[in-house]
Formats: sequence, structure tokens, C-alpha cells
Amino acid sequence: MDIKKGWCWCVPFGIAGLTSPEEYDAELERMNAAMMAENQALQYDNKQLNTLIKEYETTLETVMGLFRQRAVRFLFSPCSPCVLFPSP
Repeated sequence: MDIKKGWCWCVPFGIAGLTSPEEYDAELERMNAAMMAENQALQYDNKQLNTLIKEYETTLETVMGLFRQRAVRFLFSPCSPCVLFPSP
């Protein structure tokens, strides 16, 4: 972080070459607007993903419920191995 070595914290942000406070402020405003737009896009994506996860969980619960119903039905049906091979 030593400025004598030619490195400055502002270089990664693309504002090192600005010569006036007005240019600096304008670049900060542009960066702020870009970050706000990106934040809104990420929030929208997050809401969409949360909805998708809830739909997936609901579908999985439905499938597992049907699976359990069929498993119970199979266990207590006349063709069940328990009926064919009763325990002693």
C-alpha cells in the first residue's frame, strides 16, 4: 500500500487517472449507480431462486408422500412378501 512504490488503493477501481474533484465525483456517481443496478439484479435473482427452491421442496415432499403411500400399500397388500413368507 505504499504510494512511493506506485500503487494506490484507487487503481483497482479505475479512478487513478482522474484529475479533478468533479471527475472523481462523477466517476463515484457512475460506480454507485452501477452497483445499485447490480444489487437490484442480484436481489431479483435471489427472489427467483428462493421461489424455485420452495417449488422444488414442495414437489419433493409430494413425490416422497406418494412413495410412502405406495410403500405402505405394498407392505400391507396380499402380494406382500410378509404374507407370502410369514414370520414364525
